[in-house]
Amino acid sequence: MPKQQLTLLIIALAVLGIIIY
Repeated sequence: MPKQQLTLLIIALAVLGIIIY
């Protein structure tokens, strides 16, 4: 698994968390 995909996934989760909160 490329590290870029993992980083994008983490960023997406963080953004979703910020939007939810």
